[in-house]
Amino acid sequence: MTTRKPRPGSLPLPDYDAPSEPEEPKPIPPWHGGDRDAFEADLLRREKKAAFSALQQARAKAEELTGAVRSAAFDDWVRRCVVDAQTPSEWTQARALYESYIAHARRFGDNRAQRSQSVLALATETQWGRMMATLFVKKRRSAGWYYPLRCKRGG
Repeated sequence: MTTRKPRPGSLPLPDYDAPSEPEEPKPIPPWHGGDRDAFEADLLRREKKAAFSALQQARAKAEELTGAVRSAAFDDWVRRCVVDAQTPSEWTQARALYESYIAHARRFGDNRAQRSQSVLALATETQWGRMMATLFVKKRRSAGWYYPLRCKRGG
């Protein structure tokens, strides 16, 4: 005797928990407070935008003031720590001058709080080089870049 093939749909389906379809939220009519929710959402969005704008403005102002401290420390270093070289043999390598600037800038300020802020505002080598280019001419030699300056008191 042969067994017959079951017809499609005649066998029971296996039990499993199928994910239910997410229900679409029904729109709330304006007379049931729907506008109030939209108003509050808009208010929250505007408050968040205002907070981020204020933060961006504060960071821009801090960066501007950091540049002012960096510039003041550089100007003080030029005034106190370097002198013009008389002969080309006295010219100093840029790396030595930058190290002298870093040492001076770490001590720049009237008190401990100002000194800690000046450490945060130290110029990178690139920034320092650009500041130097506004005041002095540099010359390339086989050992590196040299400026027509020498450090006072060996430092």
